[in-house]
Amino acid sequence: MVSAKIQFLVAIGVALGVVQAGPINNNHGNKGPSLNNKAICTTPHCVTAAAGILSDMDTSVDPCQDFSKFTCGGFYDKYEIPAGESSIGSFESMEKNIMPVLRSIVDVSYGKAPKAAPGDVASHKNLKKLQGFFWSCMDEAAILKAGRKPLANEVQKIINILQDPVDPLSHVLGVSGRGLSLSSSYDYEEKEPVKLLTDTVAAMLQIILEDEDAANRTQSLIPQDVKQEWVDAANEVVEFETQLAGIKSYNPDSPFPTQFNSPCTMEELNALTPSIDWSVLLQTALPAGINNTRPIIVRSSFYLTRLDAILQKTSSRTLQYYYSWMLIHNFANYLDLPYKQPKAALDKYLSFFPTNDKIERLSTCIQAVNNNLGHMVGHYYVLEAFSGNSRKKAMAIVDNLLLSYEKNFPTLAWLDKATRDGAIKKLKGISKLIGYSTLAPDVESAKSLDEYYKDYVVSTTDYIGN
Repeated sequence: MVSAKIQFLVAIGVALGVVQAGPINNNHGNKGPSLNNKAICTTPHCVTAAAGILSDMDTSVDPCQDFSKFTCGGFYDKYEIPAGESSIGSFESMEKNIMPVLRSIVDVSYGKAPKAAPGDVASHKNLKKLQGFFWSCMDEAAILKAGRKPLANEVQKIINILQDPVDPLSHVLGVSGRGLSLSSSYDYEEKEPVKLLTDTVAAMLQIILEDEDAANRTQSLIPQDVKQEWVDAANEVVEFETQLAGIKSYNPDSPFPTQFNSPCTMEELNALTPSIDWSVLLQTALPAGINNTRPIIVRSSFYLTRLDAILQKTSSRTLQYYYSWMLIHNFANYLDLPYKQPKAALDKYLSFFPTNDKIERLSTCIQAVNNNLGHMVGHYYVLEAFSGNSRKKAMAIVDNLLLSYEKNFPTLAWLDKATRDGAIKKLKGISKLIGYSTLAPDVESAKSLDEYYKDYVVSTTDYIGN
């Protein structure tokens, strides 16, 4: 899929299917097929789309008895989840269909790669960046040769940080409410996933931080081979993460609804969680030169106060181990297999993949380029796949949809004036992200993309660095 940077209008048919207040008028005269006095589309595209929807249904089933089978029974019969994947659906089918186009953009060996026009410096730089990233991913020999070093260097930046004994706040630590290692908070109440996670954390810490023999192993590191130092560190990490999983961030029955989704100033945030310097976190997260002056929405003040209580009693060393594990957890998949075997086993357990499944390297690398340089990939995808004024047509559909909502709201007797006015105000405030960005950056402009990615340095020999 062309990342979140290219938004496809897949569900527009569902949105258009909103039930209107009032009965259907079946008196159509001699104007041909119609519904609600609107002509029914009979073009090949409409007929094909309708046939696809019907083929995914099972109309022999009573929807009151089994609505899932009624709406998706045909789809269930036609498809099976492919090996190495956790789901299948419209988006997965779309991704599969556009994969050849993406490959033709990034894979020079495919023989269809676009070329920059003479003198078009921006396009030349963009293509070099895209294709260099792809090659760095496909060069498995170089990835194996690099071993654990690229990731170990990053982990050492965390492990080797020492607090200033005079001013311990000189190194600020922060924790996100998301990103648990296991699939859900309930998994931390079960012995099997917790043990597997603990063994994985211990093994991966040892492999990344000190194991020089990982490349020569024919099998994954077993728990008995892991040093006690890393076992102890893993226990600290999992215990800390278990506490995070136990924080209930939302209680729908709470008598204090204002404590959820509440706007807070920076001062109020810092008061809720003295252990976290939110100013530093935001300054790091936001682009250079951007200052946040608006209130920040707090999902749950209960969560923040409980989080601070956990941080207050957690040692700096435990937090260092935790952040080291988070870094490994997020980036280990970019290493060669000997350096990620324990993590790969955990991933398969959590995603229910059969143990012999292996995702094709080509697909992995195309997706990696797309995830990191999505706007740039989108530029060439648009040139290849977006015909004529297709974006304008999609924009017109959305505009008409919003207009129909706006016209329909005043006819709904069950909406009071304040609610109706608020709904219309929200409609007019919607940002329409159709097809691809034309602002920051402008996906149609090679110069805009070159400027947008100017600080993104790509090396053909450093996949993790990319």
